[in-house]
Amino acid sequence: MQLSKELEYLHVLKALSEIPFGIGKNLLISFLQGDESNDSIRRHRFTKLETFSSLCLYEKQEIESLIDNLSFNGMIEQKSLPDRLYVKILSLTEKGRQEISNPSLHRKK
Repeated sequence: MQLSKELEYLHVLKALSEIPFGIGKNLLISFLQGDESNDSIRRHRFTKLETFSSLCLYEKQEIESLIDNLSFNGMIEQKSLPDRLYVKILSLTEKGRQEISNPSLHRKK
């Protein structure tokens, strides 16, 4: 799936919609970079998902920036696990789901 540079953030949103459960920021970054050596990625067979490795040419900091911007714009939310408050899980908000089908964030720049 090839998107223009201004729509690159959609890879993050689509990945969160495709992964069947909430994940942490570092695992999401590894997933988007295509890190096949990651145990969680192998164990859950994430390599089979369409958005796996979709930002493979991006540095960790670039993907973190995309995630932070999406969070700031209310498209991704971070929640603590009830039994481990220090662990933050990312999930897609309704606004993020709508953005996938009708991208508009790139026009606000």
